[in-house]
Order: sequence, then structure tokens, then C-alpha cells
Amino acid sequence: MGESVDQGDEVGSELVARLEATVNERVHKAIAPRIRTKVLDARNDPDTASRRWPFELIQNSHDAGARAGRDGISLSFRLVDGVLRFEHDAAPFTMDEFAALLTGGSSKDFMSTETTGRFGTGFLVTHVLSERVRVSGILEVDEVHRAFDVDLYRPNDEELLLQNVRASQSSLRHTRVVEDLADEPTASFEYVVDDRKIALAGLDALEQSLPHLFATCSRLGEVRIQRGDHEAIWTAISTSKNVKSDGIRISKLDVCRIENGRATTSRPRAMSHRRSPRI
Repeated sequence: MGESVDQGDEVGSELVARLEATVNERVHKAIAPRIRTKVLDARNDPDTASRRWPFELIQNSHDAGARAGRDGISLSFRLVDGVLRFEHDAAPFTMDEFAALLTGGSSKDFMSTETTGRFGTGFLVTHVLSERVRVSGILEVDEVHRAFDVDLYRPNDEELLLQNVRASQSSLRHTRVVEDLADEPTASFEYVVDDRKIALAGLDALEQSLPHLFATCSRLGEVRIQRGDHEAIWTAISTSKNVKSDGIRISKLDVCRIENGRATTSRPRAMSHRRSPRI
């Protein structure tokens, strides 16, 4: 009645392998137009995207949470000689997050149209700065930390974009083990900016919003913003919490800004939060 069981198993394995290759190819081809559309949307609307890009980077780092043994995260934005570099020291990448970074999906739901989850479509807004971003970071796999470097190129060309997605996956062939994270940033994103005004507009919007961000982003510890030789350092220096009997929690904090050796303190409007009932 046809082939033997062993031959059938061999043929079946080959068919499964061919199916997996076909599915992977189809998935890759679906990725390219999705990335291209989102990047093109951002680059065609620089007025809006220029005010969004810093917050997408902050959101991704804040969502990662602090490293083990730490209470908060530190961020830096440096715009020097036409290069914008963003760094943070949050928790290392997971494999899901690394995959989402390469494919323009979300680590929460790869095919979701929402921007929730790390490195979802919101991250693609940062390509308003440049079609290309160099990412260096720390990936944690099986409790081992490995440093990686990857070049993400998102041009208005689906074939070139797809080639980059495939090439980026090969970056894991060239990682190195990191024994001590103390002096290593978790991630560094480097953009050679197309238009300095877009980068500056984002930094301006960020500085205006920082007092509010410190009040709403509980893990945010320090933010450094450098423009050329000029640097400002923002930190939350004190907090207080009062809980009222009706379940409203009111948080207050002071935000310190240090610039050219001079410190100024501001207090954002108190933030109130209603406790969610236990389920």
C-alpha cells in the first residue's frame, strides 16, 4: 500500500520543512509592506512625528522596567555633529523584544495593529529622524547576557527593506558574552539625522513634558539631554504619597534640572490615581 513507514516519515519531515520555509517566506513578505507604510506615514508627516519620536523611545525603555536590583532607569539623548544617540539602562532585551525590533511588530502581539508592547509600530515613528538606525544592546537568553549590534534600514522600497530584515536576523551570529552589566548601556540607538530641525523639535517637546513624565512614569530616574556642548540633567529628587479614604492616591514630587552647574526645581501638578478594585 505505497511507501514504508520509514520512507513516509522521511517524506513527511521534508514536507513539514518545506511548509515551514514557505510560511516563513510569507511572513517576511507581510512584514515589509507593514514597516514601509508606518515609516512612510511618519516621514510624510514630520510636524507630528518630530514631536513624537522621543516619547516612543522612552516608552520602550520604560516598559522594559528596571534591571534586577535597581529601582529606576536612566536615559540620555545626545545630539552632536548631526548624530542623535539615545541610550538607556533598563532591563535587557528578551528574544521576543529583539524579534519585534527587527520586524517592526510588537513584543505583545506580533500581528497586532495596536502600538502596545515594546517595539510596536510606534517605534517606527523614530525613523522620521533617518531611514537607518544602528542599534547596540544587551540580549538576555537562558540567563546569559549577550551584546549585539544591528543595522536597521527602512527605505521606501519593500525589497530592500525585506533584505535588511533577513540580514538583521544574522546579527545574532556575532554576539559576545557580557559578564558585568554595570558599565554597559542596555541599548543604544544611533541615527544620522536627515534634518536637524526634526531632532531639535523632538528634544524641545521632551523638555517641555519632562516634569509631567516624571510624575506619570514611575520608573523614570534620570534624563540627560545634550545638544552639542550643552547638557541638561533632569532627576526626580523627592516624592510623597497620600492616600485618601475614598481610594484616591495623590503623588507629589520635585523635579530638579541641572544646567551649566545651576540647579532649578519645579513641581509638576499633583497626579491623582483611583485605586482599581481587587478582583
